[in-house]
Amino acid sequence: MQRRKLLIGVASVPSSAMLLAACGTGPISSAAPTPAEDPSGTITFWSSLAGMDKVAAAFNAGQSKIKVNFETIPNGDNGGYAKLSTAITAGNGPDVATIEYPQLPQFVSNGQVQPLDGLIDKSATVDKLANEIKGMVQFAGKTYGLPYDAAPMVMYYRKDMLAKAGVGIPKTWQEFEEAGRKLKSVAPNAYLASFNPNQVATTAGLAWQAGAKWFGTSGDSWQIGVNDDATKKVADYWQKLIDDKIVKMQQAFSDEWSLDLANGTVVGVLGANWSATGIQKRTEASGQKGQWIAAELPNWGTACSSSIWKPDKWSTRAT
Repeated sequence: MQRRKLLIGVASVPSSAMLLAACGTGPISSAAPTPAEDPSGTITFWSSLAGMDKVAAAFNAGQSKIKVNFETIPNGDNGGYAKLSTAITAGNGPDVATIEYPQLPQFVSNGQVQPLDGLIDKSATVDKLANEIKGMVQFAGKTYGLPYDAAPMVMYYRKDMLAKAGVGIPKTWQEFEEAGRKLKSVAPNAYLASFNPNQVATTAGLAWQAGAKWFGTSGDSWQIGVNDDATKKVADYWQKLIDDKIVKMQQAFSDEWSLDLANGTVVGVLGANWSATGIQKRTEASGQKGQWIAAELPNWGTACSSSIWKPDKWSTRAT
């Protein structure tokens, strides 16, 4: 098999990254390659994700027909995407690379990545996924990557403080507000959670859950809007909680945020499935081991209405 004939794709979160088939010969023609009956040869794989070197090594150790040459590159914030784009344009890019969901549309529109349709078993992969997940990797009816993970938003609470307030796990946002008010009545200095203005992804997720769509496409044009009724409803709701001191306004991951978790000032965290480790590190030393629980995100009265961390990536799909 010649190099660049075996093209596969995967995606990963918490870094919300995606392994995507890339072409090293400049902009891609519309014709997709055909899969080999018995593929063999060498492919190059670039990624900034921790542990992907071990994945490549395990793949190489598990068979002998295909060799993966792995290279660690910087993450997007440190120039990884610029390096990838430049290499593809110059004709010496990798066969496979990790790309975060929000950056994928740019690579697609620039013709720098190869559709995987015809190279993968869609019925056994992307077709089994929810439309919202598929929307992160499909554009104009073509599939440009295989999602590896998608981080659901999760509420974390101190169960001892919920018990002290005499409330159960809030199922709806109305119940969340009521729980916060009951908490204040028994612990006036405590907050049920914090609102983090530096976490735009959180706000985007909350708005998406309520029915907002911040980004979209119509024909060849982008549609951008963050002032729809759903977003306004979410903004008004959280502003009320802030004004009534049910939640505390502070920067996520700041020293104050960490201290508030450690000393019990804030007894809930709105985060993702990967937030548990950070909460654990900030609270166990202060005697909170075993007190934190994970729960589904409250909803607006619609069962199974959850959200994905950084859903602004989703709405880049073609409509």
